Amino acid sequence: MTTSLISARNKTVIAILSILHLLCDLICGYKVIGVLAIDFYDYGFFIFVIYNTLAFCFQPLIGLYVDRYHHEKAILLASLVFLTLGLFINLWWLSAVLLGIGNQIFHVAGGKVCTNISTEKSSHLGVFVSLGAIGLAIGGNLYRYRFIPYVAISLYLVLVMASLWLIESKTPKNTSPEKTQKPLVDQPKIILSGLFLLIAVFIRSFLGKIIHYDFAMNLPLLLLLPASAAMGKFIGGFIRDKWGSFYTVLCSMTLATFLLLFFAKSKPLMMLGLVMINISMPITLFELNRLLPGKEGFNFGLLAGILFPGVVIGILYQFNVVSYVIVVLISSLLAIISMYYIKRGDLRG
Repeated sequence: MTTSLISARNKTVIAILSILHLLCDLICGYKVIGVLAIDFYDYGFFIFVIYNTLAFCFQPLIGLYVDRYHHEKAILLASLVFLTLGLFINLWWLSAVLLGIGNQIFHVAGGKVCTNISTEKSSHLGVFVSLGAIGLAIGGNLYRYRFIPYVAISLYLVLVMASLWLIESKTPKNTSPEKTQKPLVDQPKIILSGLFLLIAVFIRSFLGKIIHYDFAMNLPLLLLLPASAAMGKFIGGFIRDKWGSFYTVLCSMTLATFLLLFFAKSKPLMMLGLVMINISMPITLFELNRLLPGKEGFNFGLLAGILFPGVVIGILYQFNVVSYVIVVLISSLLAIISMYYIKRGDLRG
């Protein structure tokens, strides 16, 4: 009876944090992409750099802090304060700073809580990470509606308070055999597998930005891109729990490569390819947590931090068919190879 109650409570926490993820990125998208980028157009470059540097690049450091001191509740409450101030302050640079800080600390704390709840499954991670892109797209395209910030921050307040009540005071420690058994692979392969995972995430971020530009002239299709990414992340964890990491990534990345290389002129098939790519995202986080147990906050922050340089390079990239093919192939191969090494470790263990 108790186990069932705790399970239901944890599922509620996952649902609340997932909606908070959507709202957090919606608030940031509304103010940064919508209001600031338009009202302070001349400072657009600086707004982009300030916000994204704070939102992404310092997440690993916040993750180390959370892993050591377990102040998830306090950080979630602090994210409410930073987002509220950033949303309603009109000084462009200060607003970008506050929103960037609020965004980064929410992601790390929320990701840490979700990971500790779902130490044996990746489906919960997929649900949590899937909604952010949708929130960002909604917020960035609803900037004309001035009631949006009041509704969004009010919901954020209610859900943060609910999460503070539902989340256990101490980060639950996993006592399952998986945490106490010897590492999945030997030390060199842990490093190699982790490195491949990070490089694959970086390249996928770069690739996603290239595809984004390909859709940029068609607004309805452009809005479907975050929906495609969200769908891939959402279903990826569930498929992995049924098929395992290696076979899920092998099939999804192989199909993604086929679609992105041979059907690049077909927008629906390109979006399907984007779904296939993003299936691997929650799996990557799940496997990195297995390679580096006890560092869930750092792992989440590290993967998020890797996304930013990929986006920046994607913005500066001049499209070339040969380089596009190379990027797609390398991304798929690295993701598959890293999962292969991890699977070999599972078999030996």
